[in-house]
Amino acid sequence: MPRFAGCTAAVLMTLAAAAAAAQDNEVRVEYGMLRCTMTDRTNFVVVSKAEFACIFEHGDDRPSERFAGTIDQVGLDLSQMESQQLIWAVLAPSYDAEVSAMEGFYGGAGAGFSVGQGAGVSVLVGGFDKSFALQPISVSGNSGAGVSAGVQGLRLRYQGQM
Repeated sequence: MPRFAGCTAAVLMTLAAAAAAAQDNEVRVEYGMLRCTMTDRTNFVVVSKAEFACIFEHGDDRPSERFAGTIDQVGLDLSQMESQQLIWAVLAPSYDAEVSAMEGFYGGAGAGFSVGQGAGVSVLVGGFDKSFALQPISVSGNSGAGVSAGVQGLRLRYQGQM
């Protein structure tokens, strides 16, 4: 099993690097951090859908914001997740961007592997005029079993300040 885990980790890192390289070269500033916790999940092997409760923490002293998120994935998904925590650095065109502008659709690639505790990575671009980028802070934490890889879409819906 360690050999398979090592191969999976290599695939995850390659996927993240390829997705990051595919993004446009627009200069962005680190705007804050988005933490999402899975609340529900449906998996049909070639398509999956997961619902998330998300908290956006600004890079400055502004109050945190709440978002609801839905990730749809098309690709291979042979996993049964009990829980999932995603953490992204949010990159924006400037520090004074409106938080509600983060609302919208993000597209990119993602992959994951778990046996008990596992890992995954998603690199996504979107929001207002595709001006926001979500870069993984670290590999996300999963609890469950299986592997997944595919094209992902995240829809963020602004829920207000905390």
